[in-house]
Amino acid sequence: MTRRLSRWWPCCVIVVWSWLPGVVATACAADDNAGLLSRVPSGALGAAEISDLKSALQQIKTSELLQNIMASDPYRAFAKSSQYQQIQTGRNFVEAFLGMNLWDAGQKLLGHRLALAFYANPDASQPDALGILKVSDSQTLDAFRKRIEPFLSEIAAKDDPEAEAAIRVYSVNNQAFVAFHDDWVAGSNNRKLLDRTLKLLVAAQPAADVLTATPGYQAMLRHMGADHFVQAFVNLRLVRKAYAFSIPRKLDNPLSSLLFGGIVELAATSEYLGMSADHDKHGFRLRWGLAGGPSTVPDAHRAFFSDPKSAGTATLPELDGLIGGLALHRDFARWYRAREHLVEPGLLPEFDKFETALGNFLPGRDIGEDVLPLLGSQVALIAAPQTYAHLDGRPGVQLPGFGLIVELQDPQVGGDVFSLFFQTLMAILNIEAGQQGRQPWIVTSESYNGAQIAFARYLKRPVGERLPIVFNFTPSCTRIGKQFVICTSRDLCRKLVDHLQKPASDRPRVNRNFAFELRGATLVTALAANREMLTAELLKGGKTLPQANSDLQYIFDLIRRIEHVRLSTHVRPQAFQLELEGRWR
Repeated sequence: MTRRLSRWWPCCVIVVWSWLPGVVATACAADDNAGLLSRVPSGALGAAEISDLKSALQQIKTSELLQNIMASDPYRAFAKSSQYQQIQTGRNFVEAFLGMNLWDAGQKLLGHRLALAFYANPDASQPDALGILKVSDSQTLDAFRKRIEPFLSEIAAKDDPEAEAAIRVYSVNNQAFVAFHDDWVAGSNNRKLLDRTLKLLVAAQPAADVLTATPGYQAMLRHMGADHFVQAFVNLRLVRKAYAFSIPRKLDNPLSSLLFGGIVELAATSEYLGMSADHDKHGFRLRWGLAGGPSTVPDAHRAFFSDPKSAGTATLPELDGLIGGLALHRDFARWYRAREHLVEPGLLPEFDKFETALGNFLPGRDIGEDVLPLLGSQVALIAAPQTYAHLDGRPGVQLPGFGLIVELQDPQVGGDVFSLFFQTLMAILNIEAGQQGRQPWIVTSESYNGAQIAFARYLKRPVGERLPIVFNFTPSCTRIGKQFVICTSRDLCRKLVDHLQKPASDRPRVNRNFAFELRGATLVTALAANREMLTAELLKGGKTLPQANSDLQYIFDLIRRIEHVRLSTHVRPQAFQLELEGRWR
């Protein structure tokens, strides 16, 4: 196990470095507008580049969010702690050494272009690292060099002395080597690697043997584009070869297989892992990409992918107060039939147990032959506010309503089967309610906006202000065309009927194979409904009442600033991408 984990760490390091904007990173070009990686030697296991960090630092420094954080009670309390004092002592030392504050140092030294690259070393267990920084202020770099020069040993630049006359090369205990030019600095633990890089840096034109000219990097650019705030690249083919590791094609968890099996299969064969990050004053977008798609994986894994030309998942219903939800595209019947090829053999008996358990709800029906083929490929789960008109009071914990929307291949037969499932489930829950001394539900139905809604209600309306959590629920279900809807709230079921009865939008939309979304303002409303419970939990943790109220308000204010956060995957003709997007107010 230890050996297996040790083989993964080079990729992990590369990806982590691609996220750290304070890192000294890969190569700079003679042309200020050229990408740094166009001067990095080929053969890198991976590399990352950050450009225009100066504007990002300025945006953070002047942001209203930073000012609000520094004015908050939690921050003021932290500012009185010994940890904060230690941080300030370290900051004062660094600023005294640099002769400027950290904001100015970051903008002048790190504000132009940064990158980092790793190369396999057959004589060492760890890869060689290469870093190059191009600064926006050459005078600050020269001053920095003079400050650290007493700790370095200057050595002669090799090979072309005329071309490299302006380069000053230093050694750090003969274990690391650093080269300074007018407006850039490069470093590596491998002198030969550094010398290769220096030749590329001073060359008038980019050479052919650079990272950006390799097929894997070119494929990433075609699929993910260029000119990002952060661009990172991992050569998976070289990493697999250098560290002799393989990604398991069969997973040890059925849910993981259903959700991530296709991604794992692509990662096992893709020639690259790409990453990009972009930002503006209203939000950010992170993307990861792999080469390949439905046409490049074995048939057993194609249940994971939607048609790249289609929208993929359904669009989440735009209901008033929508808190969030997820939408998924899968060929469930195909995945179930191929389970022997997708999960480890030891898990197959668990499927048999699952079929037996499901037989209690749908007697006489085989899940693989009779149930899953009734499902379409689109499933959505949403959360939205609910009312408590069925109660004289409130539950102690107030949950939003949840709604599951399932596409049906055969609306009539599928609707009947899932209605049977709903009725059987209600009967089992009523038996449980009797055992726990609660009043059971009565299952009845109503006609609403052209739909027949089956729902559970209480014979006698429950009374109380801190009722058990089960009193959040009035389960209901209905079928609208090809969509079968199951909700925890009758009110939410009605809202979904109203939404699904409207004509579907014919506006084209980018493919999404999976989508998960949360909205800050409505999430805060749901949390605030349980403020008393949350406050009690903080008091149990040792907070005073004023501290608990202040901390909760601070958290609510931060979440309220978030417009939405969305995690989604996208199927392209020759690539697969995962995207994390956040927008704030």
